[in-house]
Amino acid sequence: MLIATRIIVQFIGQIFAVSLLRKNHPNLERPYKIWLYPLPSFLAFIGWVFVFATSGKEIILFSLGALALGISSYFIWSRKTGNGLSLLPNKYPKTSISQPNRANCNRLDYEPS
Repeated sequence: MLIATRIIVQFIGQIFAVSLLRKNHPNLERPYKIWLYPLPSFLAFIGWVFVFATSGKEIILFSLGALALGISSYFIWSRKTGNGLSLLPNKYPKTSISQPNRANCNRLDYEPS
């Protein structure tokens, strides 16, 4: 049952993540190359969808429910904390903890205040 959840969340998610990364950041240095891209991603997607679709109705429903619960939890957390991606306006004020400047986070001498 958990393998179906892992297929939909991790394996299929990674296929989309690689595609989005290549589309949104084409000049980014990559430590790896995908030969014949996007053919391997497409074949992997078809294979994982087949494995997922043949898992059985109960397992598919459980894994889709777990995915929906995880996505809902993430958006509730991001709305309450003001971190991450939020689809809804934030009712809660941001905490008094200062958010570090992203430019400073990569410096070796950076110490949060």
